[in-house]
Amino acid sequence: MKKERYEETVRCYATKIYRYCLYKLNSDPHVAQDAVNEVMLILYEKWEKLTPDNIRAWLYRCADNVVKRKLSERSRHSNNTMPLEDVDDKIGYEDEYFSDEEELFKSCITLIKAELSDGEFELFKLRYLEKKGLMQICALKNVPFSTLRYRLSKIEPRVKEIIRKNF
Repeated sequence: MKKERYEETVRCYATKIYRYCLYKLNSDPHVAQDAVNEVMLILYEKWEKLTPDNIRAWLYRCADNVVKRKLSERSRHSNNTMPLEDVDDKIGYEDEYFSDEEELFKSCITLIKAELSDGEFELFKLRYLEKKGLMQICALKNVPFSTLRYRLSKIEPRVKEIIRKNF
């Protein structure tokens, strides 16, 4: 593939790969950023051998391999690690691929709101954005517990699919 498409591919996948690494690395943002940087470096090195139809799968497979290695390194050196709460929030770097988290979150919520009915979005908002407990939502919406759980069980896979398709 042409090198001109490399930057476009990085812009398209960096945040997605970051979130994947962040999830796999148990929410350690600094190690996740390092993992993404490694994946993008490997992508650059292997760019000529890849085809557009296998790039997504290749990136996730590469990210998975990098994450496994980082987890292995972490377990080998676990005595030398600093607790995350001791790390100054200013450590790290601002990277253009990760600086638009708030905008990405807003666009994600906008897409979810567009796909769900008003009632479904209200339940989603109460449960996942406002972090209300199920019993609180039952009282607010005056619905039985079993009804609420059923409705949320129908909403959750739809939200996951919206996120998977778009992000």
